[in-house]
Amino acid sequence: IRRERFRLKSEAYGLVHDRLRREMPVAGNSAEKPVAHMSMNICDRTAVVMDAIISRISATNDCSEVTSTQLAAITGTLNLSSKNISSLKAGDFDGLISLNTLDLSRNDLTALPAGIFDELISLASLLLWNNDFFTLPDDIFDELTSLTKLELDARHLSTLPADIFDELSSLTGLLCWVNELSALPADIFDELSSLTWLGLRGNDLSTLPGGIFDELTTLTVLDLESNNLIRLPAGIFDELTSLTSLWLRANDLSALPAGIFDELTSLTRLDLGRNDLSTLPAGIFDKLTSLNTLNLGHNGLSTLPAGIFDELTVLDWVDLRANDLSTLSDGIFDELSSLTGLGLSGNDLSTLSNGIFDELTSLTELGLAGNDFSTLSADIFDELISLTSLHLGDNSLSSLPDGIFDELTSLTRLGLWANDFTTLPDGIFDELTSLTELGLSGNDLSTLSADIFDGLNSLTSLYLEDNDLSTLPAGIFDKLTSLTGLWFWNNDLSTLPDGIFDEMTSLTALDLGGNNLSTLPDGLFDKLAKLSLRERFSPYGLSLHANPGAPFSPVVNAGADLTAQPGAAVSISGSVKGPWGNFVRWEWIQVDSPNSDVPIAGALPLTGGDTAMPSFTAPTVEGELYFKLVAAPGHEGTPSEAFGHAYSAPDWVTVTVSNLPTSTSETPSVVEFRLLGNYPNPFNPSTTILLDVPQVAAVTVDVFNVLGQRVHREEFQAVAAGASKPLPLDVYHLSAGAYIYQVTTQMGKEVHSASGRMTLIK
Repeated sequence: IRRERFRLKSEAYGLVHDRLRREMPVAGNSAEKPVAHMSMNICDRTAVVMDAIISRISATNDCSEVTSTQLAAITGTLNLSSKNISSLKAGDFDGLISLNTLDLSRNDLTALPAGIFDELISLASLLLWNNDFFTLPDDIFDELTSLTKLELDARHLSTLPADIFDELSSLTGLLCWVNELSALPADIFDELSSLTWLGLRGNDLSTLPGGIFDELTTLTVLDLESNNLIRLPAGIFDELTSLTSLWLRANDLSALPAGIFDELTSLTRLDLGRNDLSTLPAGIFDKLTSLNTLNLGHNGLSTLPAGIFDELTVLDWVDLRANDLSTLSDGIFDELSSLTGLGLSGNDLSTLSNGIFDELTSLTELGLAGNDFSTLSADIFDELISLTSLHLGDNSLSSLPDGIFDELTSLTRLGLWANDFTTLPDGIFDELTSLTELGLSGNDLSTLSADIFDGLNSLTSLYLEDNDLSTLPAGIFDKLTSLTGLWFWNNDLSTLPDGIFDEMTSLTALDLGGNNLSTLPDGLFDKLAKLSLRERFSPYGLSLHANPGAPFSPVVNAGADLTAQPGAAVSISGSVKGPWGNFVRWEWIQVDSPNSDVPIAGALPLTGGDTAMPSFTAPTVEGELYFKLVAAPGHEGTPSEAFGHAYSAPDWVTVTVSNLPTSTSETPSVVEFRLLGNYPNPFNPSTTILLDVPQVAAVTVDVFNVLGQRVHREEFQAVAAGASKPLPLDVYHLSAGAYIYQVTTQMGKEVHSASGRMTLIK
């Protein structure tokens, strides 16, 4: 009677189907029809459930006023996920006959009341994953005849009743991942005639009953990964003619029955990785003519039968990594003309037969790292015209034949790390014009020729850590204008040539840590405006740590002490040396005494206080003024001694304000107008133009682009007479590039002009 009642309700209100989570398809529709208006007191339901129901009803927030019509009108999803629910009451979901999805995931449920789901006649998706069920009642799902998706990733389920799924003929997706199932009843899936997705990953299954999947003729995905399967019954997959993906990874399989995959003619993905397979039966894959992905990695394979891959003509990727292969038979890959990825890393290969890769003209990735190669033939890669990634690291290579990479003009990644190279042949990389990443770390390189990288104008990442380099030729990196990352950690560098990094203006990562650098050339980093200072947990930025001279910092000079007349314009001339050259962040602070770090209250306003040459107007009262200068590297970020860079030590200058005449030695007379240039140059976004002005002048600065168009004008109404008068110029609104600036001064009736060049970088 109960089933008939629910059948009639189902016909009255229709069936609702939701899309199955992830890849599991769901089909169906629903239609809502009116029912008699009856009071339906829900006040005695589990509080969280009651609140969730009331939140879906706009007409009331009183649990005693809820009607059957309002319950029946609730469609879509009732989300009870992550609500700390430890128990439910019988009847909690009664009346929700139009509900499509019920999400009870991420709670603490250990049991379910009998019949709790019986009135959810339109339910298409039931999510019970991540609870604490150890078992489930036999008939808990019997009334859910519309269900298409069921997720039981419950962590602790150790058994399932034999008939628990018998009424779920509409089910298309069933997930029982990450439980403790050690055995399954032989006919548990027999009624699931619509199932397309079955997930049993992460259980304790060691065997499977023969015929357990025979009725699943519509199944497309079967996931048995991460169980304890030690064998597979012959014929276990014979009826799965629609299967496209079979996951058997991370089990304990040591052998495969002959012909076990013969009926899987639709299979496109087969994962047998991380098992204990030492051999494979001849012809085991011959019927898998649709296969495009095959994982055999992390087994114990010592040999491969000749012709094992001959029928896999559409295979796209084969993973043979981390096996015990010491040889490969001639022609083993000859039929794989569609192959784009071949993983052979982590084996015991020491030689490769001539032409073994010659038919792999579609190959884009080849992994040969972690083998025992000491030599390679010069033409081994000549036919791999599509190759973009080649991994040869962690072998015993001490030399490379001339021209071995010459045909790999599409190569973007080349890994030669952890070999035994002491030198590299001239021109070895010259044809790799598409290369973006080159790994040479962990070798014994002691020298590099000056032009070794000249052909790599697309290179963005160069790894040279853990070698024995003590010097670098001048200009070795001049052609690497696209380089963004250069890693030199743990070499023996004691000196660096002037300007060695000047052409790498795109650099965002430079690691010189762990070398023997005591000093660095002045201006070494001043062209690297995009480089930041290395910070904790970041692989990017500038690192200089673990060198004898670290931390490195700018060295500032606040200039000679000055004497000025009260009310006069005063300019202070600072300077800096060190690896950042003029690319520093200046900070002038007025302090309370000589050599003090204490800022003074009511400090004088400084024009250009963040430049080398700030200026101010002297107070009208005589006395002494004290200024402290500190500079930081000009790169973005905070200097950190942990990464080998620091603020400069401070320097101080005293300005004496006095009515006494200043000596000519202290204030040189200026007899003619002269443009001294701008400082710093290059700059971002401000610079200071310096002038010698013989008398008070009105000054105009015009900035022109390379087309001769004026793009900026700055006017200075009254520039005091004197040497090196600063004109601060901020052109943040201009784009990076070269500019011409013209300075025009009017001193009484006299007009003088001069021009200079400046470069704005961003």
